[in-house]
Amino acid sequence: MTLTKDQRNQLTLKLWELCYKRLIEAKNTVKVFKDIHNNIILYGSNKNLVKSVDFELQKMLQKKQWFILMPDSTFKRYWNIIMMLLLIYVGLIMPYFVCFLPPTPGIIQPHDILDLIIDVFFLMDIIVNFISAYDAPLRDLPIINIKEISR
Repeated sequence: MTLTKDQRNQLTLKLWELCYKRLIEAKNTVKVFKDIHNNIILYGSNKNLVKSVDFELQKMLQKKQWFILMPDSTFKRYWNIIMMLLLIYVGLIMPYFVCFLPPTPGIIQPHDILDLIIDVFFLMDIIVNFISAYDAPLRDLPIINIKEISR
């Protein structure tokens, strides 16, 4: 289907109008974020801007399921440190083993057992992440609903 010159001009004009409207919306969005940024600078934190956050947080924590891990919990902090160390090991030591140590079929080396243990830790990390709450980007409240976490 070919368009006539007038139809192409009308279509082009509609597309430019749509682009202009979206540009105005983006400009307004940038203004809103600049205002929020200035308020954060003025008050020090966005937690100070909302008075009811503490009350809502207490109410949410009462409804929290027992197995949900909060993002600022001690267990989660240590778990992330362990995962970071294991990732450094996998990134630095594993390439050395793959490149410079000859494979030994049928013989289990100590680093093979360590690799298996690390794989189990990474599997457990997937489970830990599925039951860990996270902070909502715009609300300053943690997401503790298991359906929203697993999304």
